[in-house]
Amino acid sequence: MNGRLMEPDIDFETARVSERLLETGWLDAEPEASPSAIASTSFAGAVDAASAAEALVAAEALGAAEAKGAAEGVEEIALPLVGNGKCWEDADVILEGLDIRPGDYCLSAGSSGDGALAMLLKDPAQVVAVDPNPAQLYCLELKAAAYLRLTHDEFLALMGARDSSERFRLYEECRSALSEDAALFWDATSDLLFRHGLAGAGRFERKLRLFRRLILPLCHGRKRAEELFKPKDELGRKRFFLFRWRNLRWRLLFALLLSRFGLKRFASGFSGAERTSLLGIYKDRVERILCGLPPSENPHLRWLLTGKFGDALPAAWRKDNFEAIRENLPRLLCFAGTIEDYCAEAKKEGLRFQRYNLGDAPDALSEEDSLAMMRAVLGTATPGARLLYWSVRAPGSQTQELSGSLRPLDKISDRLGDLDKTLFRGLLVIEEVL
Repeated sequence: MNGRLMEPDIDFETARVSERLLETGWLDAEPEASPSAIASTSFAGAVDAASAAEALVAAEALGAAEAKGAAEGVEEIALPLVGNGKCWEDADVILEGLDIRPGDYCLSAGSSGDGALAMLLKDPAQVVAVDPNPAQLYCLELKAAAYLRLTHDEFLALMGARDSSERFRLYEECRSALSEDAALFWDATSDLLFRHGLAGAGRFERKLRLFRRLILPLCHGRKRAEELFKPKDELGRKRFFLFRWRNLRWRLLFALLLSRFGLKRFASGFSGAERTSLLGIYKDRVERILCGLPPSENPHLRWLLTGKFGDALPAAWRKDNFEAIRENLPRLLCFAGTIEDYCAEAKKEGLRFQRYNLGDAPDALSEEDSLAMMRAVLGTATPGARLLYWSVRAPGSQTQELSGSLRPLDKISDRLGDLDKTLFRGLLVIEEVL
């Protein structure tokens, strides 16, 4: 031995990280019956079509009680799944980018409602939250009920931002403020809500818990993850990233998740060129979020790596904003359907909007459907209306079909893009209707 540290075997390390990714389903081949496919039918049918084990795994997103009943063939239950329990877009960027004025009529992608709720802070005349998945609107309903029935500390406990053994009682406090459909849904999925809080009740958050529990420890222990969030100046953040965080296993994991294979699995709706663009976006974003911006102020990053929110909270969850959102809740409406469908109905009724938070809706659709959605949006927009969204594709203002109807607000987009704490999205786009 000459005392020199030996470089870990890269092939061995790659195999070990890859094996763990496969074990957790992050890079596995398509199963015969995926959790979403099972849940989109009834659980009774799922047990006939797949093993009881597959049904139980799929059912974590619907709650352990229903899973047990389904595996035993007790009762047929058909419920939608929550895609994400919290919004992963930066609501501070949404509010500044849209520049909502008092009296504006606003439309927002529903997701789980945090963006739409934050928009109420700007005193609009109305915010319409639109989502094709009813479960996402049930999330928004429960959050709205929590504003009405709970204190701010209780609200945070129900959301999962604070540890709590009182979530069953808190849910019972909110239940009478829910619609019948929302109450039945949360009654049936209450186990997941009580264990993780509403912010952890989605399929996406379940996958991130697997990442945090089984994959992240291959690269960094809990102590180092917590150390990332200690306040540092920009030079200190860069030094920590380069010498403490960006080790061999992190580089291998990052390479695997953002490889063509990984992106093909998790960005299957994109073309090859779009996946390549997404790879570049994520590479730049990771360094900016870990070095350029203080991680201690990023609630999305902290929840991803530690399962906690700490003192940094999303805009709609902050104590200073709680009462203002509560007071403006009567101005919030929900529509179960696509943005295109809602805009078609709104146009018939002569409704017009000044501000649109489209989230990542353009990327969630095919190029053809995305273009149809944008046309429908423009059909309800007043001149000077603003659109904000995240996208890997060319912005609407750069497409031949829409370039005459939209003007890019590049200076605002670039400035806010540098401050954006959003993790899992394309580039920030802000446009104005001509």
